[in-house]
Amino acid sequence: MDCCTNLKTLVKNISYFEIIGSLDNSEITGLTHDSRICNQGYIFFAIHGIHYDGHKYIQSAIENGAMVIIYSESLHQYLDGITYIKVSSIYEALSRISSAYYNNPSSYIKVIGITGTDGKTSTSDYIYQLFNLTKINTSLLSSVWQDNGTGKVRNKKHMTTPDAIEVQKFLFESIN
Repeated sequence: MDCCTNLKTLVKNISYFEIIGSLDNSEITGLTHDSRICNQGYIFFAIHGIHYDGHKYIQSAIENGAMVIIYSESLHQYLDGITYIKVSSIYEALSRISSAYYNNPSSYIKVIGITGTDGKTSTSDYIYQLFNLTKINTSLLSSVWQDNGTGKVRNKKHMTTPDAIEVQKFLFESIN
């Protein structure tokens, strides 16, 4: 299964205020909200977070190859050859586009999510072990461990809740 790279298809299920630029003939090569890792053909999500405002890094993302900017606040300039999509909810757009980009991987597998204050890593590891003992192919993503089908290893990022791009990419890798 391949990633969906057609911009028109990726944005068809998001709510937006306006689109400046073209949705045609745009093949997307990746997704990010970090301008430093943006490459040619990427969609850059300008997230206004607690510590950083992604809107301040739009120019850097474009210089690194972003061809589409998803944003939520007013911009002062628009460059030719770049597609700008203004949305009301950057996180909703990030979630929907990430899922579509990775071909909606959760629709092909069963997903178990574990929430709570304590015990999530242990509970997910117990479920992972139980399913594997019963010969059910199982992936695992926790703040300590991960296995996308290539073997259980330490999660180097130690993130309790990875962003939508990371989760969808992990699910995609788990079924491929």
